Amino acid sequence: MRIVLALVAMATANVFAAGDEVSVESLLKGSKVPLRREFPLSTKIKPCDDFHRYVCERAESAFKLPKDRSSWFFSFSDSGERMLHIKKAYFKLLTEGLEPKLERTKNVKRIYQACMNVEQHKIQELAYVKEGIEAILGPKDHQALVDLFNRWQMTPDGLFVGVFEIANQDNPDRNDVGLAIGGLSLAEKSYYLEKIPVADLHIVLEALFRDLKVDKPKERAAAVVEFEKGLAKSLPAPEEFRKLFSDNTYQKLDVVKAAYPHIEWQRIFGKIPAKTAIRVITKDSFAFMDKYLAEAPLFDLQSIMLYNRLKVVMDDAYPTFRKASIKFALKHLGGPPVEPPRDERCTGAAMALGQELDAELLAVLYPNFDGAKVREIAESVRASLLEGIKRNTWLSESARKEAVNKIKSAPLRLVKPDRDEDWSFAKIGTLSETNFVENQRTLAESGLELLVKRIREDRKRSQWFTGPLTVNAFYSAEDNQFFLPQGILQYPFFDVGQTRIENLAAMGMVVGHELGHGVDDEGAKYDSKGKLRNWMTPADLKAFGERGAKLIAQFDKVGHNGKLTLGENIGDNVGLYFSLHTAFPKMEEANVEDLRKFFVSYGRLWCNVMRPATKKVMVKTNPHALPEARINQQVMHKDPFYKAFACKAGDKMYLKPEDRVQVW
Repeated sequence: MRIVLALVAMATANVFAAGDEVSVESLLKGSKVPLRREFPLSTKIKPCDDFHRYVCERAESAFKLPKDRSSWFFSFSDSGERMLHIKKAYFKLLTEGLEPKLERTKNVKRIYQACMNVEQHKIQELAYVKEGIEAILGPKDHQALVDLFNRWQMTPDGLFVGVFEIANQDNPDRNDVGLAIGGLSLAEKSYYLEKIPVADLHIVLEALFRDLKVDKPKERAAAVVEFEKGLAKSLPAPEEFRKLFSDNTYQKLDVVKAAYPHIEWQRIFGKIPAKTAIRVITKDSFAFMDKYLAEAPLFDLQSIMLYNRLKVVMDDAYPTFRKASIKFALKHLGGPPVEPPRDERCTGAAMALGQELDAELLAVLYPNFDGAKVREIAESVRASLLEGIKRNTWLSESARKEAVNKIKSAPLRLVKPDRDEDWSFAKIGTLSETNFVENQRTLAESGLELLVKRIREDRKRSQWFTGPLTVNAFYSAEDNQFFLPQGILQYPFFDVGQTRIENLAAMGMVVGHELGHGVDDEGAKYDSKGKLRNWMTPADLKAFGERGAKLIAQFDKVGHNGKLTLGENIGDNVGLYFSLHTAFPKMEEANVEDLRKFFVSYGRLWCNVMRPATKKVMVKTNPHALPEARINQQVMHKDPFYKAFACKAGDKMYLKPEDRVQVW
């Protein structure tokens, strides 16, 4: 499953209409985000020297990043922040007496209310932490503590062992059990080779143990650091991790039990059918964890369990640790200097039931949205991609037929779920209006029950895993289908007031990008039914690999990890090319003014302001290239760009024709 766009848009006012009890106008009141931001072009930067700066510099330089934000993608964040403002305003109305129309939305209100109760939250935190300390420090021998570690698996207190459902590679109508180890405090393994991040992590950990008032906080901090160094060493690098989901990592249960005997697997597999296939995604880290459970001193094991169980609730009652954590995140994790206001954090917490809230707000925000134009654009880009594959010169005939069938048969899930059963509403009882910690545990228990249910049953391929107001877009290789929620269908991605050329450069590119994931370096391993099956000949794979290698080298050269970003770069390459050719089916007749409008519309999607640490984390961990690279390094491969702006040899943006890559 791929996520292409980090945060995405919301809208101009004329999209909305008033509801019976609450109107969009009232929900938007006080929002500081412009309804439609302008992106004035630079008069100093030439488009052929730096297209990103030509399109974005004036907007970026005039913008001051809020203290409680790590980054701001104008075309994404403006609308995402506007949607957040609406939800915050809606929750405020709920606390003032407005009742949700739908019964299931009442639990969303309860989560928010409990979160906003600071004094009760402190009491609950202290009680949870006290219970955790007593449980972890109670055992006086090593085996008793390992038993406690294992008893917590498949409960809200489970540590390190990640259990999840993942489509079976041979029969994607069924789910496998996926297993992976997690638990790093730093963004990824290479950070543990740097002295300063590790030293600063020690400071934060020591602050936590001092706040907990347990013995030897300095020594406990050192034990956690050493554990995380070892765990980091055993984990795959980000570019390796993305490939593991299409590798053969299957293991029989008896093999798993024998390989990692100190993890009590019956706790995990007791409710799961014996025939369920198991995929151990991070084998080396399981070996590390098993050895650690067997050999770690009691003190060290206590320390890592204290930290990982209790840090998640240490908030209002533990200001020293919270302050240290925020400072650490700012320096090393790309976090903001200050936390967002409480009502915003509680709104985020309530979004654990995001689909329930989206179902409530859809009728208010989009009572009469006509998706016909959206579908027409999406189908037009699909048709262009199909024509491009048919014209492809490097694919074998058999592979060409498979690729055409894959793109042609991919369902386009647009705007919102079509049927009631396609929603993913939580099945939980009545949540507490005062106990936030209890609510979090109830939600976690519900999630575990749902996990087991999904593993036991056939996969529901058409079910939406996110709410329709999500500002994002998705492609699922296991299902060969594309989700384009209502939330992304706003300016500048889509707007009824924009020209078709502008909508194709933006939303059309998203459609092409997502469908492009079906034929990127990982997506192309799956067939039209989502089955992992090689449908290319050796010659096809060689030609495909050569095109990918050029993109890897190009992005390596500009400071990225080309292997990590290859899939998203192929998506951009495919999406930009076919949205361009959808807008201009007779390219030789395209006029310069329209071509410029197209490329500027594409470029402004990625205008952004980002903190240095955020940028570092993104380069190291994110499969998407930095926004400026998504502009410059992509338009350089498109011949019409050179026509639009009269770029020539010697210009900084010039790429020789033989070096320009068109993957499909």
